Amino acid sequence: MKYLPLLLGLWLAPVLLRAACQNTACVEIGSKTVTVDNKRSALFNAMSEQLTGAPVNLTPAEWQTLANARVTLEDVATALRESTGAATNEEVIGTRFTLRQLFDAAATAAAAQSDTAAASALTAFPADSVTGTVSLGDLVQGTAAEDASLSTLDLANSLLALNAYQNGITPAAPTTLTGSELGLGSSVETVQFSAIVAEPPVLVCGPAGTQFRSAGLRMKLGVDLADQDLSGQLAANLTVNGVVLPAGVGMPSVSLSRLEFYAVSGRADGSITAVDALAQTVTLRARPGVVDLYLGHIDDAVFFDRNRQISPATDLQYTEVGTMQVDVAGTPVTASIRLRSHASGAPSGYETLYYTGPYPETQTVAPDAFFVENLTASLVDNMEFEIVAVDPVMLDPATQAAFDQTVAAIQPTLSQTYQTAMKPVVESLVTNAVGPALESSGTRLGEADITVMGVHLACGPGPHARLQPDHARGAAPGSVVFYPHTLIADAPGRVTFAAAHTAGWSHVLYRDTNANGQIDAGEAVLSGATALAEGERLALIAKVFVPADAPFGARDVLTVRADFILTGDTTVETLTRTDTTTVGAAGSAGLTLVKQVDKASARPGDTLTYTLTYTNQGADVLREVVIYDATPAYTHLVSAAAGPLPAGFSNVTVVAPVAGASGAIRWEFAGELAPGANGAVTFSVRVDQ
Repeated sequence: MKYLPLLLGLWLAPVLLRAACQNTACVEIGSKTVTVDNKRSALFNAMSEQLTGAPVNLTPAEWQTLANARVTLEDVATALRESTGAATNEEVIGTRFTLRQLFDAAATAAAAQSDTAAASALTAFPADSVTGTVSLGDLVQGTAAEDASLSTLDLANSLLALNAYQNGITPAAPTTLTGSELGLGSSVETVQFSAIVAEPPVLVCGPAGTQFRSAGLRMKLGVDLADQDLSGQLAANLTVNGVVLPAGVGMPSVSLSRLEFYAVSGRADGSITAVDALAQTVTLRARPGVVDLYLGHIDDAVFFDRNRQISPATDLQYTEVGTMQVDVAGTPVTASIRLRSHASGAPSGYETLYYTGPYPETQTVAPDAFFVENLTASLVDNMEFEIVAVDPVMLDPATQAAFDQTVAAIQPTLSQTYQTAMKPVVESLVTNAVGPALESSGTRLGEADITVMGVHLACGPGPHARLQPDHARGAAPGSVVFYPHTLIADAPGRVTFAAAHTAGWSHVLYRDTNANGQIDAGEAVLSGATALAEGERLALIAKVFVPADAPFGARDVLTVRADFILTGDTTVETLTRTDTTTVGAAGSAGLTLVKQVDKASARPGDTLTYTLTYTNQGADVLREVVIYDATPAYTHLVSAAAGPLPAGFSNVTVVAPVAGASGAIRWEFAGELAPGANGAVTFSVRVDQ
């Protein structure tokens, strides 16, 4: 019997280890670039210039150095501690710094590893004039963020994207690139390149269930072509097609000279499904993002509004790509040849990836081997042309009638001629410009590079609570905005809330007792400490008052802080979330959405019903309202519907996958949503078996 205590101790040890420790993996969607050539260097410089507002002129060798060097967040945090006097790395990771401070800290970390070339490239990066601050904790989220190990290229690009998004940096002027720089051959003379970050990247260090994503990007390319005379091709095609011109009309001469090209790349995303730190294995599910390509013209105010969804039906306009000269009954006429086109490519679904190390290990998700070919072919096939007389603007009736007859006769053949001429140009732009530019975010067209940076057995006291989520909305001066949050206690304890933001703005925090995302009668202002049991959720709402004299474009960031203390402990665990409000014109920023689900948890085979309540909180009516959502990971659609329409809405069109499939859901409303009016849409999904 004297050996029994020892035997019990040996038997209990694994149980205690599992209770105190957590299997975590650090994951990013980041560039796997091996060779940085002149083309990639030019695009990386252009992308960086667009996200900073300052000229960036790193050489291919410097970008290559950044791609090859790696640093850990712990090393970067240590360098920041030494320069700021902070007490712990955790404190530093949660503190906001300028890009200059962060790049210099990364340079110090690289130099400590004797990588002087990477340190020099980071120091040379022109971050001094970049406005705003960001935190490493916003970039790498999770309980063990300092375990993350990134290439200095990914660290630099991710910090630029996060800073541009959080601080609302928009392109001041396009960056000019030559066709030869981009490997586009003699057909392209120059490209005016502009870009913004529509959604920030999220890198993670966490257990199974943790989600990650890449940045979402929007790019505009103003392409000046070497003028192509397509007159001969048009004449030959007219003959082959048996087209006879009206009497008195000469053979047209036509040219191709420029394009306006747009690319919208949605975030690639995924989640950690399993981690075994002892076996050093990780399982992920991930997918590339949706890609939309446009030819035509989209107003900059629309395209570079990261909070606005681009609508091809209303936002895409015709733009001139060339001219036509034709003699119509003795009258020389110059006409503008105009074009617009749109194509969208969406991945087929999530792929499962298995990682066994050594780490870092990168794998690529690319569900469709013909994604690029199909996308560019669709863009060419969808081209719409119009021919408009511009000189003289006014034609006499007889000449106008002859001109209209000519256009009607030649337009199908002219469209065919221009499609044939533009196909190689479009393909070259997609493969040599758009795809490589996306590599800065770890994505390409229809692909995403997923890197497991490391696997860890994280043992420690916390954190023992989670605060969710961040918000960003627009609002009119003098209005009120509501931001719902949820604190989840993973262990028993007590929590106290506070919030702070820009001077001149005010707020109130309410306890959302029924967790419906609204402040109902009897729901009180949060004050003092609240005790929570393990697994209990506390819902709250931050009510933000927008000053009546707030200028258009003003931005306020409300930081909501939760101080959680574990029962039986005195250590304060501080959790923060941010609510970003951007002031817009009255009537342009009034739509708010509240999303709820009917179950807190579900098992395979269970059905979940999501309800999205929409409300016009602005002062003016809202038109062309479109609501987007998608089936969550590991679920398939059962049904999607819209509830009773509020007064003013005459119809709703629901676009969704077929039952049993997964993907995007869209509700398109016809009519007007009056101030204060609201309604709801729903969809149900079944959890995969």
